[in-house]
Amino acid sequence: MVVEDNAFFPTKILFGAEKLKTLHQEKLPGKRALVLITNGNSMKKYGYLDQLCNELNLAQVDFVIYNQISANPTSDEIDNGAKFAKEKQVDFIIALGGGSVIDSAKMIAIVLTNGGSIWDYTCTDKKPKTVINDPIAIIAIPTTAGTGSEVDCAGAFTYLPLQEKVAFKDERLFPAITVIDPTLTYTLPSKLTAYQGWDALTHSMENLINKNENSDATNIAKTVVKLAGNNLSKAVKNGDDQEAREKMAISSYLSGIVINLSGTTSMHALECAMSALHPDLEHGAGLIILSIAYFQFFIDLHICDEVFVEMARLLGAVDANSPDDFIKAIKNIHQKCHVDNLKMSDYLISEDEFPLIIAKARRAMPGNFVNDRYLLSDEDCLKILKQAYR
Repeated sequence: MVVEDNAFFPTKILFGAEKLKTLHQEKLPGKRALVLITNGNSMKKYGYLDQLCNELNLAQVDFVIYNQISANPTSDEIDNGAKFAKEKQVDFIIALGGGSVIDSAKMIAIVLTNGGSIWDYTCTDKKPKTVINDPIAIIAIPTTAGTGSEVDCAGAFTYLPLQEKVAFKDERLFPAITVIDPTLTYTLPSKLTAYQGWDALTHSMENLINKNENSDATNIAKTVVKLAGNNLSKAVKNGDDQEAREKMAISSYLSGIVINLSGTTSMHALECAMSALHPDLEHGAGLIILSIAYFQFFIDLHICDEVFVEMARLLGAVDANSPDDFIKAIKNIHQKCHVDNLKMSDYLISEDEFPLIIAKARRAMPGNFVNDRYLLSDEDCLKILKQAYR
């Protein structure tokens, strides 16, 4: 195992209930903003977009709205967003929404100042171009709790011609300001609360079995596993549970810090390959589907038994003394969150696709496999996918 301690976090975080209503008091990074939201209606329906627009008006900042980002954003959506931003002559971006919107804001910021297509800088089929010009500044306002994109410097999207989901990381993509207002998550449906929260948990659980363990990341990850593990089902059960929502919001941004410090493992690569081929598969749902088989594979290797026992205790199994108690603990969370019946077949994923999923995972996110304590072969990946399949 390699232990390192390096950190760089330039993001100013505003955390707390109703914090969005204080944004106008901040020194904003420009005078004309691109407000980025999804192609759904929740930001308008629940008044979050109106709240943001009011803050910008108070700050005397002009803005335009772009609402063409999907749950699994594509390179076309990003390129079109950058074209729109250039036409409107914006000088910073505000992402209001979940990880898909915040990730897209980062990618649009690159294309806007460097030109071309986002694929030019992230491609897997040729040598990618270098991002020379600094991206414009970003403000992140998450309305979900789980992806951690609000505090990291990476983003992911799908390139449809190859059906590959790729991730791109650049320290210039850290948001300048992040507003974490847990009240914005109160209206998140229980199903999405579970999916997003599981993503936060997975980021930190992957850190703890990651060979590139960072001592700072380890301590933060343990905090997240305990916080999220003991509050996710509460937030799913009662979306108005203020304490649970706050703790899940904390878990999300802390897990984002963990990602920056030590990265994620091959489970994320496999899931991203699945959801690139099947865009209806929510990222968190895919991680839930893979989780038991994936973690069981590493438990059977007995390469970090003590880590799994500790994670089981952090998840609430205080008397855990075996790695298998960890599997019982995550199954318990799945059941409490009503996600224990998720199946690949529900998303039309077939076993025949497994070799393609593995190939795309390795091609698009090779570094995730390098992060594993044990280097998975294609046969190992196939075993995990088959075990996870229903």
